Amino acid sequence: GTAGHFLKSAGAGAAPTMSASNTPSFAAYRASGEQSLANATWSKIEFPNEYWDTDSAFDTTNDKFVVPAGEGGGYLFVYGGRGEGLDDGEQTSVALYLNGAIVNYSWAADFSPSSNTELYVRSSCMINLAATDYVEMYAYQNKGISKNFHNWYMQFSGCKIST
Repeated sequence: GTAGHFLKSAGAGAAPTMSASNTPSFAAYRASGEQSLANATWSKIEFPNEYWDTDSAFDTTNDKFVVPAGEGGGYLFVYGGRGEGLDDGEQTSVALYLNGAIVNYSWAADFSPSSNTELYVRSSCMINLAATDYVEMYAYQNKGISKNFHNWYMQFSGCKIST
C-alpha cells in the first residue's frame, strides 16, 4: 500500500484490499487558557490548534470544520469538554451546531450529584454533510455565574466515513 491507505476486509477467507483513508479528517484542541462560559447560554468553543487537518478544512480562526468542495457525505464527529465547580442539580452540556443551528441529536449533558463537582461530557455524532456545510462545537452550563471549561479536556475531531 501507500501512505494514507489502510487494509479493508473483504470478508472471511477473502484477501483484504487497500482503501483510501477516511479523509477529510481533523483533530482540534486548545493548548492553553480556559474558556469562560456564560450562565445558561450556549457558547461556541474556541479551538485555535490542530493535531492534524488532512484537507485544511478546520478553520482555527473561526473554530469550525467546513466541508471541502467535492467531499460531501457521511461524517463522524467526536467532541467533549469538562466544566468546573457545579453543584447539586446543575449541568454542563456539549453539542454540535450545523450551519449555525444545533443538531438536535448531537448533544450530551451531565448533572452534578454533589457540590463543587467537575463534570466531563462527551459525545459523538454522525451527520450527512454537503460541500460548504460547517460544524462547530458549543457548550452550556447553568451554575448561575460564568464558569470555565478546562482547556486540557476540550476535544473536537471528525472524519468522513462514507460518500
